[in-house]
Amino acid sequence: MMKLLLSKVSAALLLCAAAILPIGTASAAAQTLLSDRWLSAEKVLPVGGGAALLRSSDSAAFLDLDSGRLKRLLPDQKTLDAEVLSNPLKVVLLTAGESGKIEKHVYDGSGKEISSTVYKLKLPERGEARWGAPSAKAKEQLAVRGENLFVLYDSGGHQVLRYDAGIQPSAMYEYVSIEGWDFSAYPYLAIQYQGQRIMASDFFVRTVNLYNKSVRELPSLEIYKQLKIDARNRLQVWNSFGYNGIRPANAASPDPAKKQSFHTVYNLDSGKVSLDHALMFDLQEGLEPSGWETQVAGNYVFVRDLTARTWNLYAADASSPVASAQKDLATKARFLRYDPASKKAYFLVDDSSSAGKAAVRTISF
Repeated sequence: MMKLLLSKVSAALLLCAAAILPIGTASAAAQTLLSDRWLSAEKVLPVGGGAALLRSSDSAAFLDLDSGRLKRLLPDQKTLDAEVLSNPLKVVLLTAGESGKIEKHVYDGSGKEISSTVYKLKLPERGEARWGAPSAKAKEQLAVRGENLFVLYDSGGHQVLRYDAGIQPSAMYEYVSIEGWDFSAYPYLAIQYQGQRIMASDFFVRTVNLYNKSVRELPSLEIYKQLKIDARNRLQVWNSFGYNGIRPANAASPDPAKKQSFHTVYNLDSGKVSLDHALMFDLQEGLEPSGWETQVAGNYVFVRDLTARTWNLYAADASSPVASAQKDLATKARFLRYDPASKKAYFLVDDSSSAGKAAVRTISF
């Protein structure tokens, strides 16, 4: 009788504990803790209705958002590129194996590998590569970078063209290097350069039409950026900036009295701005952080005001926010995806109770 009574009391306590959990969090038993290295994932793409593909440094993983379980993909290989195709749903991973040969691995929506290809070419030392999906205008292609040289190959490993993207020193810059780039489909290549001058550096983006070798520089503030050519063959460029910290007097800096563009969509054919997301970000005196942080996942843009400690969420091709002035989010968080049908946003957040760990959190609007 006493055991039955204790069992009923325990069950009641568990029900009460579950009832008072805050919205958007999970119980400790339901949470799956992951390494917090994925908080700095460079690329996040939605997969199907409830998963995300994460690429961090040289690694990639498949994350089930409902269970919070993460599956490393090809942990013994270097991940070069990751893409998600929607029709039919496929995940494409470009890697380099021990031999240095470039490989393509294709997965279904559950993260199960369904095919693999080893290309007849090797990655250059300290080289990089991007996969170009087949389209109505071009077949499947690979863009391989070695220093300033870009080489385009077909799926058989045969060279299609070469392009030297180097910029010579000038009166303005003592040295210019490539800081980042993207290729999604022929003929466009997008490159971010870092131009070094006395006591400061400028960052600027150029697009290259590989068919006619024409180059276009995109106007923007010369701070560090991130970029990608999306599935609609548009160039998305976004940035983050902290006002606090020591910067050279001649370095490019945003004016806190003006709205700042944090995410811009460009038409690659014309070079014109299709959409520009901009907000005011106040400067906070002292040591407290101020500025903004921008993250992109799939076709959605997350931006956090570091001074107000609020965040907004936008569709990449819409000027009005999906959600605005939201406050309930950990300081360390990586935006994973937004589901417009359920109006839920998914984040990977730092777990304050477990050092070096993170967990999936869902926020409903």
